[in-house]
Amino acid sequence: MSAAQSPELMQFRVERMRRAPRNWCFWVAAFTAVNGILVGVQSDMTILAGFVVPYLIGGVGPHLAVAIILAVIGYFGQTKRPLYLIALVAYALDAMLAGILQLWAGLFMHVVILVFVAIALNGARLLQKQLAQTVQQPVQPDRLMAINLSPSKMYGHWTHCEPKVCEFQHGSTMIYVNYSDKKPMESRLAVAQATIEAAFKETENALEFARQISENKNPEFWRNARRIPLKQSPLIVFAVRYPLDGDLPVYEISWDSTFGPESGVALSEDWMEEQVVVQLPENDDIIYLQRVGVQRYAQIA
Repeated sequence: MSAAQSPELMQFRVERMRRAPRNWCFWVAAFTAVNGILVGVQSDMTILAGFVVPYLIGGVGPHLAVAIILAVIGYFGQTKRPLYLIALVAYALDAMLAGILQLWAGLFMHVVILVFVAIALNGARLLQKQLAQTVQQPVQPDRLMAINLSPSKMYGHWTHCEPKVCEFQHGSTMIYVNYSDKKPMESRLAVAQATIEAAFKETENALEFARQISENKNPEFWRNARRIPLKQSPLIVFAVRYPLDGDLPVYEISWDSTFGPESGVALSEDWMEEQVVVQLPENDDIIYLQRVGVQRYAQIA
């Protein structure tokens, strides 16, 4: 699948593939009904995709009865998807009947149709899974700019506390560099300057690491979040801090306060369409991750 596809296009493809069982019901119902009409006019023609079992009973009625049942399943299966499974199992059994009767052309056509339906459903499942894991995050132009941690670029300077703090801002992310009389500001800023670019380049990796931690504390939220494509990430790197007792940057990751409730339609375990609402948990948990190496992180208190 092309990475250039928009989530909207991918969602359209998912919905189209998920309609495969419905379309299959309608088409096979039509083929079976036509076969019944052909029996009624005593024609030797047969549409191989139609059901075989009505021929064993004989007459027009069985063909039309099966066609009506399939059409009803096709209609009501849009909201009660387990009905599609019943129809597919019936069609698979009908394919076995074609094999027993040595109707090889009919068996072949049945298998081809079942394979196409299976491919469509599997494709929809894979696309839905990828969509659920995809978070659209617009690239912020200022994140591509060099980060300058010189005193003249400070956003704030806290000298009334211990340790003292140099405050910077890059995009929407704050940068805090702690210092003291024993560890002066100039040396601490030099330490931070050496790794701040690398730290920002790995924010996505840090967020993924934090998500895994958050899943253990908020399993229900993330279960829902994976089921539908989200327009934005629920987690953000609020700040990158350089604590006084170390030279390694620490990511301070929290819920994104701008994340509004998002909703979408997903399939339940029994194939029922249901509305999914994703809303941030009512807690203020902050995850602290120390960058201990290239794409290596450790949670700290």
